[in-house]
Amino acid sequence: MRQLDNRGKAAIHHAVEAHCWDLLFRILKADASMALFPDAEGYTPLLRAASGGNWFFCKRILMRCPKSIEARDHQGQNSLRLGKVGAFAIGFDGQWMPEMWELLNVGDDKGNTPLHLAVKENQYEKALLLTSSASIYLGAVNKQGLTALDLCESDCQHYNTKVRYPFLIIS
Repeated sequence: MRQLDNRGKAAIHHAVEAHCWDLLFRILKADASMALFPDAEGYTPLLRAASGGNWFFCKRILMRCPKSIEARDHQGQNSLRLGKVGAFAIGFDGQWMPEMWELLNVGDDKGNTPLHLAVKENQYEKALLLTSSASIYLGAVNKQGLTALDLCESDCQHYNTKVRYPFLIIS
């Protein structure tokens, strides 16, 4: 079950990518630790499900293997950071799993929290959801010394310059 194919994936990774709940369930039932097994790109099944916006699978993986919440990709980004929210999310009911809230203020290798990254990537629906938690620390700074609000302000200034002076070329 742990053998990677020529695409660098094991059966559990294919089950997540194909949205095949029955196969994923059978694999996790046989060996829950398979949820900790990364593919060749460094993604565990939980990270892959979160990055694909499949919250139904995320919940099921966490039920079988709670320890999988600790997984990070090669850049130190966790499932909360990689997760999609909104119209493209599968099984997202407007709430994170309790295990995911624990990752709210955890930075990646560059010190960016999930809120920093949501703002950087213009994922404002996700940013609103993250800030709805009373446990979020809005003063968290990344390794550049910037808070998520600093990133919002710089993005807003850049946008205003483009709207007011559309003839300027801004690199």
